[in-house]
Amino acid sequence: MRLRQMLVFFGIARFCGLALLCAVLMAPATAVAGQGRVALVIGNQAYQHLPRLTTSRKDAQAVADALRRLGFAVTLLTDASSQAFQHAVTSFAQQARSAETVVFYYAGHGVQIDGRNHLLPVTARLDLVSSGTEESWKLDSVVAQLQASNAQVLLFLDACRAIPMAGNSGAQAGLAQMQTRAGTFISFAARPGAVSFDPVRATGHSLYTAALLRYVEQPGLSVSDVMIKLRNDVEAASDGQQSPWDQSSLRAQVYLHPAAARSTMPSFAVQNSDAATPPQPEATPNCTFVLVALVCR
Repeated sequence: MRLRQMLVFFGIARFCGLALLCAVLMAPATAVAGQGRVALVIGNQAYQHLPRLTTSRKDAQAVADALRRLGFAVTLLTDASSQAFQHAVTSFAQQARSAETVVFYYAGHGVQIDGRNHLLPVTARLDLVSSGTEESWKLDSVVAQLQASNAQVLLFLDACRAIPMAGNSGAQAGLAQMQTRAGTFISFAARPGAVSFDPVRATGHSLYTAALLRYVEQPGLSVSDVMIKLRNDVEAASDGQQSPWDQSSLRAQVYLHPAAARSTMPSFAVQNSDAATPPQPEATPNCTFVLVALVCR
């Protein structure tokens, strides 16, 4: 009886040791896929001196929820004043310094003035912004703050809405292309200088954000893949009147879905490149089975 108890004890100890070893081997891949991912999401809708928007808050909330499901630490800001925005960007830029992937999403009014892109707070008056007497959010300054880190920086700008331009010297509809350093991806809701064709469909989202939400959580899609699918959907839904645009200087493909990120990690299994070497005993499948059992539990 005592011998049986000892055998059971050593069997359990051996199994636990194997499970612990496999868990340790798996830990680095899981940590890298989920760590260092931060996002700032802004939705401005209740404009006081410009045409009010109908979907921006809902768009921002849905994007924030999707990014949280993808493992991002998300800061969400809606109907922001200039002061609130500046504070959020400053804090977020500090957070981004230690991140690997940084996402900035903005839904609201945007305009280019003398070729420089401006995102508009809900209190903005376009005549004062274009004359330089009212503070706006200069997009190149925002990008510069986020680029202070070594992260891959992704910007999604649903900000190409139509705004009355009469009497506003230097102001133009739509957004302009930008000069950025390597490691940056910028997605615009419409091509440079164009505005969104933006009816509210059954989803309650803008055409651009509805398509973004459709694909951003799909595993195996890089941001470039997402943009191709997004562009095709928006062009089809708008009968060619709106064509999302992007510019990229990424150093490598970025996958927002953690499963896709994990699949690109180096395998911990030792691969023998010598074709003459006979197959190894099937110890690896057993370890893989234990890993699956641990994860599922």
